[in-house]
Amino acid sequence: MKNIIFANPLKQYLIRQKEINRSIKNVLNSDTYVGGKAVELFEKNFAKYHKSKYALSCNSGTDALYLALKAVGVKKGDEVILPSHSAVATATAVKQTGATLIFADIVADYYTIDPQKIKKLINKKTKALIVVHIYGHPCNMHEIIKITKQEKIFLIEDCAQSLGSMIGKKKVGTFGDIGCFSFYPTKNLGAIGDGGCVVTNNPSFNKYIAAAKNYGWENDDILISGMNSRLDSIQAAILNTKLKKIDQDIKSRIELARNYFLKFKNLQIILPKIKYNFTHSFHLFVIQVNNRAKFIKFMQKAKIFTGTHYKKPIHHINVFKNNNKLPITEKLYKKIVTLPLYPGLTNNEQNKIIKTVKKYFNDHK
Repeated sequence: MKNIIFANPLKQYLIRQKEINRSIKNVLNSDTYVGGKAVELFEKNFAKYHKSKYALSCNSGTDALYLALKAVGVKKGDEVILPSHSAVATATAVKQTGATLIFADIVADYYTIDPQKIKKLINKKTKALIVVHIYGHPCNMHEIIKITKQEKIFLIEDCAQSLGSMIGKKKVGTFGDIGCFSFYPTKNLGAIGDGGCVVTNNPSFNKYIAAAKNYGWENDDILISGMNSRLDSIQAAILNTKLKKIDQDIKSRIELARNYFLKFKNLQIILPKIKYNFTHSFHLFVIQVNNRAKFIKFMQKAKIFTGTHYKKPIHHINVFKNNNKLPITEKLYKKIVTLPLYPGLTNNEQNKIIKTVKKYFNDHK
């Protein structure tokens, strides 16, 4: 058996190979490689999927966050609250605006930002809050919305890892002012390259982002200082093809996760928890082990390559380092390990992963 890696975009491509190749060929045979009908169709379908008024594609998830922050008016002198337990892109987008980053701790069971910690960090300089629906588990949006409305701050959702996740029947990305998505190849909806998108119901934010992502152009004039953050037509066509089957792919992720839960229930291992009435889309299946280095080495000997999301919290990275005290974040990051989980992971591959994990814990009681 070949190496088993924690994420495999090639396998996700091969599942839809014929349809994807056809969509690429259609773009190549058209006269528009940037923008055009492919992008318009994807944005229309992405907005429809989220029951959102507007969807605007862009170059990456990082750009989506940056454009969202600029749309709500974040600037130098403002403060933005966000979790330190996230991909560095979340913090990078804030730093690019010139605003000050204020890190909040997380809820241990779900790895998501703690609403009670948010309250204590808000002051007159606070302009916005970014919540991260990490690994595919939604944040506690009902509590968070109460806080942002009461304090009159903007709410931006980082949905890079959570496309398709829901609270009740409402999809993440549609609770706050703007939802931001990444189409990095390993995501739930992955491009064959890079890409991002924002969704919003606010016409002013939509108008600003539409101009800002295209140099600031509006009605044949440059009205604001913008950037080049356009999704190319080939990526849009690929994403539109994959979007048609996204619920099927998420169902596959959930079934693989369910099998891990079933087979690991008697082991001394901390498994993901799911809040009642929340749909976890399982972009990542993250466990906790006490001796991470030993566990990873054991898995590698069996040709199983796990991930670590993340090796250090953002507030420990030199560029973003500060004196925030985040005890839960600092405790958990040392233990987390990501097991392979994605559409295309075969039964034989998952059985090998399960067998190897069980052997490790049986050998290290």
